[in-house]
Amino acid sequence: MTLRGNIKAAFAELRKKHGFFARMDWKCCQGCGWAAVPEAHDGPIAFFHQQDNDNLRDDGYCYIAFGHSADESCGDDLSQQAGETLVAVLRKHGCEVEWDGDTMRRPKVLLPAPVDPPDAPYKLTDNQRKFVADATEQDLEIDYDYSGRGMYGKTCPAVRLDGMGDFATKAETSWDNMGLRYVVYATG
Repeated sequence: MTLRGNIKAAFAELRKKHGFFARMDWKCCQGCGWAAVPEAHDGPIAFFHQQDNDNLRDDGYCYIAFGHSADESCGDDLSQQAGETLVAVLRKHGCEVEWDGDTMRRPKVLLPAPVDPPDAPYKLTDNQRKFVADATEQDLEIDYDYSGRGMYGKTCPAVRLDGMGDFATKAETSWDNMGLRYVVYATG
């Protein structure tokens, strides 16, 4: 799952189990986001706005505004509880969260540090990690020792396929047809 997918799952739980008004990509900025929270909502609130959404897409992190509808000063026990619940649920759903517990500061949610699969015999690039994750999700066997034409002994992750349409990935790839099957491999 992606960071955005993890946040989406966390926000769904916040709404269903904890009574939050929780929205992603909510309004243009924090001021407009707070102003647009329905007056009828009586409970905890969490959202990130369109500028945060741009950060999430471009830089791999975002800040999440939070509070409680009954808390005018953003500093009482209700906002503190909302922040603690928000952070706990985000972490439960696999998000890395930086927050010092200060209700006047928004928690930062970021991509966890990349981790290579345990069977990778060398350090993978981000593109290769994406390739391996997609291949693993599609139950394909990964050959980490593939060295294709023009690679001059360098190796990279590859999968062998009967047809080119048998594997979907957003990673940058190259392919070769060795006469028997197609080989798709992760570039750079």
